Amino acid sequence: MVANVFSRKNKAALSKPTVGKDRQLTKLKEMGAKLGINAEGGLVAQLLVRPTYREQILQAQFRYNEGSKIRKNLEVGVEMPFQIANDGSLIMGQWLYVSNKETVTRMVLRETHESKFSMHPSSIKMY
Repeated sequence: MVANVFSRKNKAALSKPTVGKDRQLTKLKEMGAKLGINAEGGLVAQLLVRPTYREQILQAQFRYNEGSKIRKNLEVGVEMPFQIANDGSLIMGQWLYVSNKETVTRMVLRETHESKFSMHPSSIKMY
């Protein structure tokens, strides 16, 4: 008979969260997750799902007059530099049309400047 040592679980390791698990819990809390324990003692995490930035920009294109006017002109056949993409968004070449409304532009600027995933060289200014 051969014993498989990989199939044995260390009960001490299962009873205490490891450093990695603590870090994961901290990240969940930072993301705004509501944490709880279910009846069986398992961890339950609840996250609020929000539309992505592209979806929010697309909704703003329909919501505000300027995007609606561009869309109507395109549907009628007025020659414009804009096109309607497959997902229904207004684009100019490879550029996504962003409404000039303050809430939308603030959202884009905040993400551009504060996100951990975006950066721009100091020699280039963003307006």
